[in-house]
Amino acid sequence: MSSHKEALLAFKNGDLQTALGIWESEENRSNAVGLYNLGLIYQNPKLLDMEKSLEYFKQAGLLGHGNASFRYALTLLADKSDKEKLKEAFFFMYQAKENGNPMASTLLGGARLESKSDTINQNFRAKDYDGKLFVIEDALNRFIRPILTKDGGGIELIEFTDKDVIELKFIYTGNCSGCSLAATGTYQMIINTLYEVIDKNIEVFTL
Repeated sequence: MSSHKEALLAFKNGDLQTALGIWESEENRSNAVGLYNLGLIYQNPKLLDMEKSLEYFKQAGLLGHGNASFRYALTLLADKSDKEKLKEAFFFMYQAKENGNPMASTLLGGARLESKSDTINQNFRAKDYDGKLFVIEDALNRFIRPILTKDGGGIELIEFTDKDVIELKFIYTGNCSGCSLAATGTYQMIINTLYEVIDKNIEVFTL
């Protein structure tokens, strides 16, 4: 029996210390499943250590474990005031979606642009970064936020990457946060509005 299978058996039988010893050994540090299970072990009340748990989820996520990426992203989303954490949350939620986590697919609105449009909004593209940001925020304030506010929600721009294919990342707040419609109907309203004020060479992601 391999050490990983031995650890899994110990984990299933509730022998956390044995599983812990095996998975924390050097030879298993590149095993995404083992790292994910270490994250779970350190959430067990008997060995509770949230800092270690999150670090193992992060390591497993970087190795392509969808569930680990999702758990780590959810934790980062808990603090909506820290933009750097929110940017990292987008990265891991996208990884979770790409690696088959169904909840990530539900929560994360947006996808990579498959092909560029030939129609370019030259007026918008000619503006500097601050000028473009002003147009985007103006569109949010006039067309999107008033609708979301009626339902007790809101939206904040977390990241704006100015390049040929513009990338925009938004966080929902209030009642919009975690709402099942946020990644579908609300998302469609947002991207259609941005198509009008920018052009179709954009990638828009929402959480």
